[in-house]
Amino acid sequence: MKPPFHDEQGTEKDQKENDDERTESNIEKSKIKKSNIKENNVSQHKEKADDEKKDNDTGSQSGQTDEEKDKNDVIIVLRPEEEIKEPDPAPPDDGRPFILDWSEKPYWLDAVLDMPLVQSIAANPEALGDSGRIFIPDKGVDVCVWYGAENEYANAQKICDDPDSAVYTPHTVGQPYIADHWSQGFEGIRYCQVGTKAYWKHFDRIDVLSCVHVCLGTNEVTYIRTDAGENAADINPGGLFMYTCNEDWQHVTVTFWQPFITIWFSPV
Repeated sequence: MKPPFHDEQGTEKDQKENDDERTESNIEKSKIKKSNIKENNVSQHKEKADDEKKDNDTGSQSGQTDEEKDKNDVIIVLRPEEEIKEPDPAPPDDGRPFILDWSEKPYWLDAVLDMPLVQSIAANPEALGDSGRIFIPDKGVDVCVWYGAENEYANAQKICDDPDSAVYTPHTVGQPYIADHWSQGFEGIRYCQVGTKAYWKHFDRIDVLSCVHVCLGTNEVTYIRTDAGENAADINPGGLFMYTCNEDWQHVTVTFWQPFITIWFSPV
């Protein structure tokens, strides 16, 4: 027996509406679930990216090698106590002399050098030897420099004996040197101090050198022995030394120098 007011078509309609409601409900739940999953994924990716950034920052602060730091931050060191983040004046790649326009020189040059003095040395008409001319203005040194081959002591002696003539000798192993008699323009070497500047002029440039050490020594003919018992050519890597005699040829004053900066100019 059928219940009163039971309509088979109405029952099917109601059933269909219920089914539709359940389908819509399931779709809505699915959307919410997908939205939650998407939000969770975004949150997880964000947290992962933050962790990676934190790791990278930490690595850059503590784990970065000196070589990697050099690639990222090139610093030109002009002297041990002063670092300047500016390029030195340098010749172009084609090898021609770089013409330094004094009116547009790097702003920091005046802070580290007496630029009017550099200009006067660049314009100085005095003759250059085949290895240039060495100036130490505040010590009275102004001498022509000539090349003397290693181990050719007689030739080196002849160069030193000539007036206005110092000898420059590179070493196959060790540091090169410049030497002359004290009585022929090199007396000022005795009075150099740490920080004294020397100006080694060549045809198209001036190599500015800074004194880093001064000591007494002994001329052993084949090498210069410092008062600490060392071969002067074996210390001060990357630099050179200059020496001159004192009371006799065996007793000498030795000064050690490091490159400070190179100024290129137009030859006159």
